[in-house]
Order: sequence, then C-alpha cells, then structure tokens
Amino acid sequence: MQVLVALHRAEGRVVSREELLELCWEGRIVGDDSLNRSVSQLRKALAGEEGVSVDTIPRVGYRLLVPESPQTAAATPEPPPARPRISFRAKAAASIAVVAIVGVAGVLAFQSGAPKHWSASGIRPLTQEAGIEMFPAMSPDGLAVAYTAGRGFWEPRDIYLRNVSVGDATPVRLTQTPNADEYAPAWSPDGSRLAFLREDAAGECSVVVMAPPNGSERIVSSCADAYAGLAWLTPNALVIENRPAGSRARRLIAVDITSGRARALTNPPADMLGDGAPTVSSDGRRIAFRRTAALGSDSIYVLDTRTGATKALADGGWKATGFTWANDQRTLFFSSNRGGDFGLWTIDTVRGSEPRRVTLGMLPLGRLSADRQGRSIAVETGRIQASLSRIGRDGGSSTPLIAPEGVDWDPDVSADGATVFASDRNGTNQLWVRQSGGRLLRLTDMNASYVFAPRWSADGKQVLFLAVVKGKTDVYSMRHDGSGLTRITSDGAPKGRALWSPNHDQLFFTSVSGSGWHLVRHNLRSGRSTPVRNTAGIAIIERAGDRLFARRMGINSIVEIDTASGSVRPLPTNIEVEAVESWAPRADGIVHVRGAGLTAELWLTTWAGASRRLAALRQAPRTPFAIAPDGDIVTPELIAGDRDLMLITLE
Repeated sequence: MQVLVALHRAEGRVVSREELLELCWEGRIVGDDSLNRSVSQLRKALAGEEGVSVDTIPRVGYRLLVPESPQTAAATPEPPPARPRISFRAKAAASIAVVAIVGVAGVLAFQSGAPKHWSASGIRPLTQEAGIEMFPAMSPDGLAVAYTAGRGFWEPRDIYLRNVSVGDATPVRLTQTPNADEYAPAWSPDGSRLAFLREDAAGECSVVVMAPPNGSERIVSSCADAYAGLAWLTPNALVIENRPAGSRARRLIAVDITSGRARALTNPPADMLGDGAPTVSSDGRRIAFRRTAALGSDSIYVLDTRTGATKALADGGWKATGFTWANDQRTLFFSSNRGGDFGLWTIDTVRGSEPRRVTLGMLPLGRLSADRQGRSIAVETGRIQASLSRIGRDGGSSTPLIAPEGVDWDPDVSADGATVFASDRNGTNQLWVRQSGGRLLRLTDMNASYVFAPRWSADGKQVLFLAVVKGKTDVYSMRHDGSGLTRITSDGAPKGRALWSPNHDQLFFTSVSGSGWHLVRHNLRSGRSTPVRNTAGIAIIERAGDRLFARRMGINSIVEIDTASGSVRPLPTNIEVEAVESWAPRADGIVHVRGAGLTAELWLTTWAGASRRLAALRQAPRTPFAIAPDGDIVTPELIAGDRDLMLITLE
C-alpha cells in the first residue's frame, strides 16, 4: 500500500528505486526482493482496472499511470455511455483487499509446504566495546544473547551474557578461568543451560556445561581437537566438531553429556578439511553444517537426524561462515561471500532451490544465531585491517609499506622490489602489486571465492598463484601487469602453495589426495603432473634463490627439496618452526615467528642452528611473510581487529 501511495503522489512522475526504498521502508536495510515483490503484488491487484498500469523504467524506477479525473478531462468531448468508473480511492481500497487476499493465499501456500521469503527490516548494534565480541548465541526466547569477548583474536576470551532490549548495555560475565580461552556458547533447547568450549594454556580442550548466570560448571567431554563448533542435538546430547588422530578431515560427532559416549554423525572424504559449524533446527530433525574441501571452498549440507542421510544444498564453492535456522524449520540463514561480499542469504532446505540474498554485505557478516520466534538474528560483524610492513634484515621496528585498507596478506617481493600480495581492499579477494616506485595496481578481477599465495618468477616477469573457482582449487599464472591469465592445472584438488623451479621448465605445488598432503611436480612442456615420492605430509614450500624448502604437517623441522630429482633431504642442522606457514628462508637461515598475538616475535635461526630475536610484531597474524632481495622482511601486521555483534530484525 505504501508503494501504491508513493507512486500515486508522484502524479505520473518516475520514482527511483532508491526513493521508493526510502519512502516506504524508512531507510531500513532491505533487499531488492522486497520492492520487487511489492510491485508484483500491486500489478496483480490492479490488473483488472482499465487504464491503470505500473510501468518499469529500466535502470531508473517505476511510474504509475491512471485515467484522468473528470476535472482534468473537462475540455475533452463527452465519451459515449460506458460502465461506471471507479474512483481512485475505491481502486486503492480494492487494491488493499486484493493484496490482503494475496497475503492470505501466501499463508495457505506456506502451510501447504511453500517456503517463506525473508527480508531484513532493520539493524542495530548489540555490542560496541573495545576488543572483540564473537560467537553470538540467542536464547530460545530471544531476550538475551550469550557471546565470547576478549582483547584480541589470540588473547584469552570469556563468555558473557547481555539483554537484547534496547538501552540495556550492561553485560554479565559468566566465566573467568585464568589463562583459558572460552568460546562458542550454545543454549540448551529449554534455555536453562549453556555449553561452551574451553582451551587451557596447555592447549587441552574441554566441553563445559553451566547454568547461567551463577550455576556450577561441569566438564562433559574432552575435545580431540579444539575448534569452533558446538550445538545441542537433544536436552542430553551435543554436536561438536572433531578431528580423529591422524586424520585431516574434521567430522561431526554427538556426545552424550551424561555418559560422555560419542558417536560419529558425518564421514567426510579424507582429502577434505571436513565438516564444521553445526546448527540444529529447533525440532531436532535437521543439522545444517559446512563441508570444506579447501580454504575458500565450502558447501552447505543438511543431515536428517532420523535417517542419518545427508544432502548437499549449496555447492557453489563459496565461503560460508555462519548458519542459523528460521522458525519455519525449513529455511536456513547463512552468511557467505557468494555475491562477492559477505552478505546474508537464505536457502530452502526442503526444496533445495537456489539461495536468495537477504542483505548486502555492507559490513562483513560472520557467525549467526536466530531466536525461535523468527524476529531477529544476532550476527558477527566488523572490519579487520591487516597491512604490510617492512622490517630490516637485522630487526628493529616495522615501517608501513602501504596504507591500510582492508586485509592484506600473502606478500612476495620480486628482484626489482615489487611486492605482490592478496587483499580485499576493493571489497573482494584479489591480487595486487605495489610496484617498486610505490604505485598500487590491482592484477586480478576474478569471480573467485579465494585467491592466495602469489609468488614471483625469478625474473619478476610472471606471477604464480592459487585460486578457488566454483569450488575447485587450481594453479594459475599471469604476467607482472595482470595480463595473460592462464590456468595451469585442472584437477581442482585442494592445494597449499606453488613455486617455479629455478630454470622455469617445471613447477612444484602441494596438494591433497586421499592419503593427505604431498608434493607434486608439474612439467610445463607436457602439462603432466606427477606426485613426488616420499613427500607425505608436505603442505608448505618456500624458495630462497635456487633452493626449495618445505615443512610437513605435524612436524616442525624444515627440510630441503632437490629441485632436479624432487627428493627430500633433512638440513645438516635441524631447524624447527612453530607455525605451518609463518616462516621463510633467506641466505643466512630461516626467519620464523614465535608466539602469537601480542607476544608474537620474529626470530632468525641460522643454518648453523644459532637463534636470535629480530623484532617484536604488532599482533602479527600467523600467515606467510616474504624476504626482500636485501634480506628485509615484509610481513602482514594486524592494525585493527574489532569484532562486534549486531541485531538484524526480520520480516
């Protein structure tokens, strides 16, 4: 009705889509579907009215045309007798009636099995404290939200409880275990208990259940591998993520909180990262979860708890970070970058139709939690900024290399000083280059879920990198200016890093098969890829001059790869690094990161085995860094890491 009134008041003038959204939705954040649906209903309501039409003006908006009134038509000859005309007010009243009938028909259609179409009618902040607030968990009655909060991503966090009501901004701290990280709260079906994960200083993980706000705690299970996934299956059972010893793939298990007995719920392929982020419908009949083939390649699955059968819903290979059920027991909300930005989407889990966008990702959306009344969703949001800095070869303070705009990572420096890196500074994940003179240039414009690990050729004329397109991870190359984009591999298997051999007649890359990570040699002339023998577990490779080095998963020692034969040999002196990726070789040894977050430091271990501290890092993310030709270190550093919770109101 508001759209009808707005168009009528324009008296035949074209009204833009933006103006209609402002007039009829009062500036609230809604998707285009809301306006499209209103115009469609309006046209149906007025279909039988002679001379009345709602015209679409392409790329502009809409216009309402109605017959002239008797006053404006006084100068025209009297028409022959015809059926009585209905006044526009009567038409509007009739329109309301028809729209009401359409609405009733929609309710009846839903009751007979049709899904709801959801939109966001408003958004407001829930938390705005310094630091990070994550893992929202709406109580079943929708009156409170439990969440995780702390100073930073690598600092110990606690569980808090906050009233959702506007104006009530005083959180209640539920946990304060010294030196422990507590996260991923989840409400029991009746709202009387909270379960969460606790990781102590030694890295041991436990599943804890408590009665908020002051009830006693009880450890109900250990975690074989601490990770962020927890949901209630029944009043006496939890669904958690778990990775069996010796396996790469995570799976979902059900844990009885009384006996501690566990049973497997899913069995993902061994060459995947596996299953996570479980969320259970309020009737307990369905578990939605994310199955990850490789970084940046997620599929949405649903498990029927009665039959044990699983089915894929959305298999486009985009990232999916959060999930929550609508109150109709069939619609799943999820946050994803499938539109290029991290917006809110829905999918019908019964029919499995294409996902529908609910909101644009004006702020990147992460984990989600909805109340059971279907009124609102609590979401993670907030900007993270990580920019590239340069540290002298012998240490010292870091100097910004580029202005921070988004998240920059995976740098590599060419012989002439140009730095190629991955970044989301234009809103999507692409590759950029900072040329030796300081000019920034975007190299790629790929419709990819994830673009990462760029590496220069020895002469600085080409870039080798990995990209996830339609769920497939392959090796690509391009010229130094972004031209000549070429896909080199087509197997689509998960991959970790790719490097040219010194003479450029072949390349090496790490890949995953059913047996886990291994090294692959690719002949550029024949196009054939051949697994390298005795390289099980090698996930990361790096280069220093003509030498290639690697680290195996689960083994801290660095090894060297013979580029002629592909064989792996230990270094004369054992050099160990903490993180899988945060290390790089240079002429005098291995530069690597010790610690994390506020305690992260850069160290050098020489080929003779002597170690010395180079520099402190400002909340360095545990991601790859690069060695410049002069030995300086180019590394990503976290500039700002705020994470807040917001409340999206639903219609």
